Amino acid sequence: MSRILLLLSQRENRRLLMECLSQRHQVIVPEAEPTALKADSQWFDWGSFDLGILDGPMLTYLGAAVQAQRNAIQPIFLPFILVTSRSAVGMLTADLWQSVDDVILTPVDKRELQARVEVMLRSRELSLQLKTANDRLIELNELKTRFISMASHEFRNPLTAIVAATKLLEIDDLPRDRKLRFLQIIDDSAKRMTHLLNDVLVLTRGELTTKQFRPALVDLAEFCQNLVMEAQLSAGENYTVELISPTHPIVYADVDLLRHILSNLLSNAVKYSPDGGTVSLMLTVQPDTIQFQVKDQGIGIPPADQEKLFESFHRAANVGKIPGTGLGLSIVKQCVELHEGQITVESQPNQGTTFTVLIPVDPVTTASH
Repeated sequence: MSRILLLLSQRENRRLLMECLSQRHQVIVPEAEPTALKADSQWFDWGSFDLGILDGPMLTYLGAAVQAQRNAIQPIFLPFILVTSRSAVGMLTADLWQSVDDVILTPVDKRELQARVEVMLRSRELSLQLKTANDRLIELNELKTRFISMASHEFRNPLTAIVAATKLLEIDDLPRDRKLRFLQIIDDSAKRMTHLLNDVLVLTRGELTTKQFRPALVDLAEFCQNLVMEAQLSAGENYTVELISPTHPIVYADVDLLRHILSNLLSNAVKYSPDGGTVSLMLTVQPDTIQFQVKDQGIGIPPADQEKLFESFHRAANVGKIPGTGLGLSIVKQCVELHEGQITVESQPNQGTTFTVLIPVDPVTTASH
């Protein structure tokens, strides 16, 4: 409900306008008489209303304060309507006219008043939407600038490794074990670059088309088992990647989004467990949600870093030389939100980490077999 501030010097006019506007809007009247307000003080919260209505005496008294505040909050539009008689219109100075956006002549026609109020409120709402869009655009531009800087650095390392390993493989009498080692370096570097590119694509999708959501029927146990097998192959012999799922739920879900969520969490669980160990993906069916938990025995996350863990480019203080961009969990959170879900983390340094993802599902579309 829109909020309208009445600054009228005559009580009867305040009563009539309150009666006319209060059915569709929240009408605010200062506790003190408007004529007792000080023009040079913060006599009310400028953010507490969407439209101001004043008369000639109040405009003369408070016009400078009104205009100063309107200038201060640009480009947000804070409209004011002047209620005055036809004879008084010509007595207002040019400076005072800068403080109002529309005029209603007395005696006030109720339908005309309501129409003009709606036009002003719609203009304000559009200005708020524009401000939000502009702020988001600034944020995205800053994010892309930081990403370009980061990506140029992150791509350089694997590219250098690929070029160096390729040159060494050209040596004719290179021992087989060294050839295999250099091939592994090329493969690992290519995977790092692929992962980074996937992050770029998902980040772009999440920022620019946040309503993009394509659900389809999926057997979650089979889907998760495939992800676990892929993670096991990438992790190597020092790790055990397991799936714990007592049922085979079939739900409507966006497979691409789930793949990004779980692949990132499994990849992080392995990456931040440099000494190896067990990584578990636990799948639990609840009445109206599906719960995924990814648990590792790795380095953990310091409490001070957990609050900012899902912000783009943020990395925990204890990661050391473990490579990463700080984008993975930000992307995971965007994907979870596209599913209208929630993600939480429980972790202690050197004791491992558990990420919990809750995805709402329609019970009608959930089955077991």
